[in-house]
Amino acid sequence: MGSSILLFSCILSTLVVTGFSLSCIECEAEDEKSCKGSSITCESEFCMATLKSTLNGDGQEVKRYKRSCGEKSMCSQKESFTYSNGVIKISSSCCSTSNCSPPMPALPQTKTEKNGVSCMDCRGSGDTPCTSSTHRDCTGDEKQCVSLTITTKPADNTSLRGCGTPGLCMKEMDFKTGDKVQEMKFSCTSGSGSLHYSLILLIFAPMFLVKVIG
Repeated sequence: MGSSILLFSCILSTLVVTGFSLSCIECEAEDEKSCKGSSITCESEFCMATLKSTLNGDGQEVKRYKRSCGEKSMCSQKESFTYSNGVIKISSSCCSTSNCSPPMPALPQTKTEKNGVSCMDCRGSGDTPCTSSTHRDCTGDEKQCVSLTITTKPADNTSLRGCGTPGLCMKEMDFKTGDKVQEMKFSCTSGSGSLHYSLILLIFAPMFLVKVIG
C-alpha cells in the first residue's frame, strides 16, 4: 500500500513539473525573420521577444532582435534613453505557450514636448560615469535622469548620461553581435526641474514669505 502511494506521488510530481515547464526559442539577430535558434526549457512562464534600436548622431539606426525566456515584469516594456548624440529604444512582448512566437515589439514613439526635467548630458569612456556641465531638457515620457554603462567585451567601456523613461532604473541587459557581447547597465540619477518650475518658485516664494511674516 505504502509503495503504491509513493509511486502515485512520484508520477503526480512528474506530471505537475511537466505541466508547468515552458520551452522557448533562444536566438538573436538583426531582425525577426533571421532570428533562428534552438528550444530551451525555461523556469519562467513566458517566452519573450526584445527589440533594441540605437539611433546615432549621424542618423543611422541599428536594430537587434532577441528571443528568450522572460518574466511577467519584463513583458510589454517600452523604454527610451536620449543622450548627447543618440537615442536608444527598447521594447518587448511575450507569449505563454511552448515555443510560441511573441508579437513583434513596437518601439516607443519619439515625443518632442518638454516635460520639465533637465538632466546632465555627456559621453565618456571607462567604468567611471561621465560628468559634464552640459544639460538637456527632457521630453515626452523620459522623465528620469539616467546613467548608462555599456561594456562591450572583450574590452571597451562607454559611459553615457541623459534623459530616460523611469522603467530603465536598475535595468540590466545584454546583446550579442558576432563574437562581441554588449552589456548594458542602467541606473537613475537625480535631476533638476525646468526653468518654468524655477520661475514659479521665484514668483510665489516672496508672496509666501510676506504672508508668513505678516
